[in-house]
Amino acid sequence: MKKWIISFLLYGCYMATSCKEDKLETYHAANYVQFADPSSDSVTVAFVFSPGKDTISVPMVAFMSGLAGNQATPYAISVSSTGTTAEEGRQYTLPAVTSFEPGQVTDTSNVCFFRTADMQQKAFRLVVQVAANDHFLPGDLAYQTKTFIVHDMIAQPAWWNADIIKNYLGAYSDQKYRLLIEQTGVSDLAGSSVSEKRAAAIQLKYWLAREKAAGRTVWDNANNQEMTVPVKG
Repeated sequence: MKKWIISFLLYGCYMATSCKEDKLETYHAANYVQFADPSSDSVTVAFVFSPGKDTISVPMVAFMSGLAGNQATPYAISVSSTGTTAEEGRQYTLPAVTSFEPGQVTDTSNVCFFRTADMQQKAFRLVVQVAANDHFLPGDLAYQTKTFIVHDMIAQPAWWNADIIKNYLGAYSDQKYRLLIEQTGVSDLAGSSVSEKRAAAIQLKYWLAREKAAGRTVWDNANNQEMTVPVKG
């Protein structure tokens, strides 16, 4: 009987210790970090629609699992070699530090893109990913990466149709479209009223006239002729 009692007590001690160890392991289970948007959603950064800007900052929102800490908790972001064609320091920079502030389970950091001349000929890609560190492991696979496509290219939009050519802006050229954006701030006339179309075209027409009066006639690179717009007014 004594041996049975001793064996039972030893088994009870073992089970108690085992339960404590299980609880301790669960309490220290790893936290996870991931981006807010799914990896399939890419972000396009087009400098052509931001005239006068040579840098554009784009936010990246990250989430953490588990309870927020009582002090700043850093998480890691790295560049994926798979798919990335942009050059760090030349066409982009990542934030130096990324961390969740005390009491917060979300954080917004910014990646900064720089306009380069070769962006007018081709688009560049940046793929960033959450990485493991002392505090977090990467979360859901579908939210581990974020893709940016950055360029300064331009092309004839669908709204620059026969009506626009005849009555407002004339023949399309990349140079004229860039000047329209730079001088009027308008990049999209789809769905615009007649008065809105006229206002944008007249603004460009008057700017071309002022340049000519100042001895800086604008020549259209597409046809080597003086750039004009047919809008009346």
